[in-house]
Amino acid sequence: MKETLTVKVGDVLLGGEWPVRIQTMWKNPLPIFPSAEEAQLLPVLEQLSCLKNLGCDIIRFAVPEISTAESLGILAGLSPMPIVADIHFDWRIALRCMDFPIAKIRINPGNIGADWKVREVATKAKDKAIPIRIGINAGSLPRDLAREKDVIQAAIKAADREIELLES
Repeated sequence: MKETLTVKVGDVLLGGEWPVRIQTMWKNPLPIFPSAEEAQLLPVLEQLSCLKNLGCDIIRFAVPEISTAESLGILAGLSPMPIVADIHFDWRIALRCMDFPIAKIRINPGNIGADWKVREVATKAKDKAIPIRIGINAGSLPRDLAREKDVIQAAIKAADREIELLES
């Protein structure tokens, strides 16, 4: 079996010699929490605790807009497990999420936009030691690769491009 690197996501280590970790995606839209004392926060924290007790190690939230980033940031400071911010289309949301104790960022190749935007996200993530996960699926391939007949090869090409860009 190919050896992998160990990655720290909050207080969870994965890859390398570490066991497989369980991550789930939050299904519902995240409520807007103006402050950490909001009554809406308690049910979400209770559900996160329940997921952790069931064996979940990491939770991922879609972050469609800046206001969601603010709420996720409040939640991240109180969550019983590391939080991943799933970013689509707007690199500024990724940058804002990293102002909070977000444990990991997930981006899709082709939907953040210009290379300089991806580099800006990568620079801040590196400065804050926040790992980035490249999420690949047929729906988020760059336009030039979305036309390819072999979706698997297109996804591999997209991942390779994104890795090269993130490492540049």
